[in-house]
Amino acid sequence: MKVIEVFYRDELFSEYQLSKKEIKIGRAKANDIILNDPTVSRVHAVIKCDKGKLSILDSSTVGTFINNEKISASSRMR
Repeated sequence: MKVIEVFYRDELFSEYQLSKKEIKIGRAKANDIILNDPTVSRVHAVIKCDKGKLSILDSSTVGTFINNEKISASSRMR
């Protein structure tokens, strides 16, 4: 099973096992990974796992970063 590491303000915030096809990240309590910060959107990003391949959809107003690089609205993860 794949594991993602979520860094927040340059520190490891959490590790999350991808046991679902869709992981929501954001400020709202309904998300799988919750980041309680006013700069984070209610639903900031969604990670999708399809046939072992990961992609991320940025639904924020300020952007989402992977490995310190801002992604486009939708990006495939390695």
